[in-house]
Amino acid sequence: MTDDDSAHFRRDERFRKAERLLEREEFLRTRRQGERASSSHLIAYARPNGRLHARLGITASTKVGPATVRNGWKRRIRESFRSNKREFPGGHDFVVIVKASVELPSMEQLESECVDLLADVASRIDDETKA
Repeated sequence: MTDDDSAHFRRDERFRKAERLLEREEFLRTRRQGERASSSHLIAYARPNGRLHARLGITASTKVGPATVRNGWKRRIRESFRSNKREFPGGHDFVVIVKASVELPSMEQLESECVDLLADVASRIDDETKA
């Protein structure tokens, strides 16, 4: 992938397959080797991925609620990532975990929380690599 491809990923509004974590091993590797940060509704892990664009994986266990509730959370988190991907540094894998037994916040609140959390956990990686 060239720098032009990376810029294209960040410019467009789609959530492409290449921007998703798809394999279980990718989720596990990010959780084991990544930095961690949390907020009132979410836990995020991040690690460098060696690519020019960021990738996202979302987990919502059955403790969060029935399938419709879990899917609602995931849909909103994906939308937050998709519409704000210019805010995130390229070259990171993110895993977002929905905390159990929390109420679904407004879309604006969740989007703000998601953006701040992913930026925070990515900055921890960047600080660690500079040290």
